This record gives sequence, structure tokens and C-alpha cells, in this order.
Amino acid sequence: MPGASSVIVAIQSRERSGHQSHGSGFLVGDTGLVATNLHVSASCTEAVARLSDGTLYEIEGYAAVDPAHDLALLKLKNSPPALRGPPPARPAVDAAGIQVGWARHQDEVRAAQRLRYEV
Repeated sequence: MPGASSVIVAIQSRERSGHQSHGSGFLVGDTGLVATNLHVSASCTEAVARLSDGTLYEIEGYAAVDPAHDLALLKLKNSPPALRGPPPARPAVDAAGIQVGWARHQDEVRAAQRLRYEV
């Protein structure tokens, strides 16, 4: 299994105004995708991802975005075959046993919210 540092990428982007910004993300398996925060790339016109070995890849665009959670999946342009294999298989899940995090941990969440206002 590769070390954590081998999946971390640095993202450098440039906005229309010429302003440069930096962020980080991580490779999603061997899919050629990078997971990051949407605000890292939302207003950029061009961006590159630097892998831990120093290799640069242009970011081709978005594979998916979730503005409500500030998440983005970015596609690497011309990534090597090892980084653009098929997405990982999803295990079968028994939906009857799944609980939404809020429902399962609502007491802890409420206690944390009360604590925030009591301090």
C-alpha cells in the first residue's frame, strides 16, 4: 500500500484576474481523479496538480461537484494509465442497517452545540 504522502497532491490555480491560489487534495485510487474542496478551484481558469514525485498534470475539469459540502472531483489531463483505471468496485450494502449520521449521533451533536453556546 502506498504511503499517505504518495496520494496527496498540491493544486496550483490561476483566476481570470491573474491571482494565483494554492490548495491540496488527494488521488482517488487509480481513477485519475483528485478530491479537493470546491473553493480551491471554483473561480480558476486553469489549474495543475503536483504529485508527491513532482510530476505536474493539468486539470482538465470537473468530474463532479457538491457545492453544499464544498467538495469537487477534478479530472487530471493526460494522466498515466496507472492513475486512470476503472473506479473501485462498491461493496454490496444492506440498506436496512444504515443509519444517517445525524440520527445515530444526534445526542452528541446537540451536546456539542450546547457547549459552544455555553462557553
